[in-house]
Amino acid sequence: MSFAMFEEQKLHRRGDYTLWKTRIRAHLGVLGLMEALKIEEEDGNKYVKIAEDEKLSANLSPLLEEKNKKARSMIILSVGDKVLRKIMKEETAAGMLQVLDKYYMTTSLVRRFYLREKLHSFRMNERKSVMENVDEFQRLIDELSNAKVEISDEDQAIFLLVSLPEQFDEVRDTVTYGKTSLTVNEVIDAALSKEMELGESYRGYDKKYRERSRIRIEVEKFDGRGDYILWKTRILARFEILDLMEALKIEDEDVNKSVGIDEGKSDSVVLTLDLEEKKRKARIMIIQSIDDQDLRKKIMKEDTAAGMFQVLDKLYITRSSTSRTYLQYKLCSFRMNDSQSIEENIDEFEKLVDDLSNAKVSISDEDQAIRLLISLPKRFDELRDVLTYGRTSLTLDEVICAVLSKELKFGSKGTAEELHVRGRSVSRDRSKSKGEKGACWICGEDGHYKNECPSRNFEKPNKEHMKKEKHLLQEAS
Repeated sequence: MSFAMFEEQKLHRRGDYTLWKTRIRAHLGVLGLMEALKIEEEDGNKYVKIAEDEKLSANLSPLLEEKNKKARSMIILSVGDKVLRKIMKEETAAGMLQVLDKYYMTTSLVRRFYLREKLHSFRMNERKSVMENVDEFQRLIDELSNAKVEISDEDQAIFLLVSLPEQFDEVRDTVTYGKTSLTVNEVIDAALSKEMELGESYRGYDKKYRERSRIRIEVEKFDGRGDYILWKTRILARFEILDLMEALKIEDEDVNKSVGIDEGKSDSVVLTLDLEEKKRKARIMIIQSIDDQDLRKKIMKEDTAAGMFQVLDKLYITRSSTSRTYLQYKLCSFRMNDSQSIEENIDEFEKLVDDLSNAKVSISDEDQAIRLLISLPKRFDELRDVLTYGRTSLTLDEVICAVLSKELKFGSKGTAEELHVRGRSVSRDRSKSKGEKGACWICGEDGHYKNECPSRNFEKPNKEHMKKEKHLLQEAS
């Protein structure tokens, strides 16, 4: 099975889950792996569900187990870091999709409110083309539809009109006052026509809309500072797809069982050579996926992929009491950084919870929600009080949706203040000289002009004084 076949756009936290799931199911269907989605887990054992209203069948056959592993690996390689943290503990492909369904298609009040807030505050980005903005808008409508919130076609058209940049004011006025009814397609066509008319004067024009391209699934290199657990999970998924999992067997006895080698048979030599080739490929793949030179030197001494993983596990998965204490202290003292976005802070928080989970320290969902609330910056004080005193129970997803919704409000408020037209300033640049007086031409001092100079007034008496003086001189003569 060629690895090059598996190409799909990765699903990220804010991606289009419905389209992604459709493509994943299509890939599984083409590769004959759809049976894997019927597998469910119960009490630690995997079973096949015969029908919706029928009980689960017996344990899996080896072939079905193999299909489940490959389907699960495909999903792992098709999601981003933030999404992978939510599903990596699931043992079946069906279980992973169930977790994602719950996360992306939930109908909670908090999520519906957040999505509505997001729709009302949606504005087109002038650095993107019209079609790129329209694509983002339609994805938001799909998310609302998945949350059981239906927006009529005319309302969608109005929201899209409102979101147009300033350069499209003429289009907005024409469509608004020149028609009795409105559809989304009419608004899109009008906006595209205006974009072509504007040409190069529109900043987003040269960034033509591109259909979402398929991205080759590759494992990012580990530099010693990233998330080792996620990196290892993806490497193992890639091994599964390339049929290299046998290379992780260390003991010869286990290897012989896995490949079915019986002593005395002629094909045992061929199978052994095939296994050695797999070991070599797996080892090379790990080396190529390590970016740090010092780290490469540490694992290059190992002759097998399994040995390399053992070295890396010792370095990055420590479960000592000191490590657990440090991670718990880090979680208790976690506070959001104002210089980062809310999503970046949430991602950092979730990574910390995952590190604790890997160290065998489990934090309940409600405790995670409470700790995330405590970590919020001061501007979220009102939201913190509402969620703390206004609810009897709390989940992490509800807190995240509420925080993101509040952040949208802060963003829209800042935009409104920036767009507010400022009144005439008291001290404008052209009138600065009117309030300040320069140097006097008579005495050279600052703060008055020559007609106000005390020296001039003293040297040149007024007219009345001159008349009086002239009259006295005449009488004297």
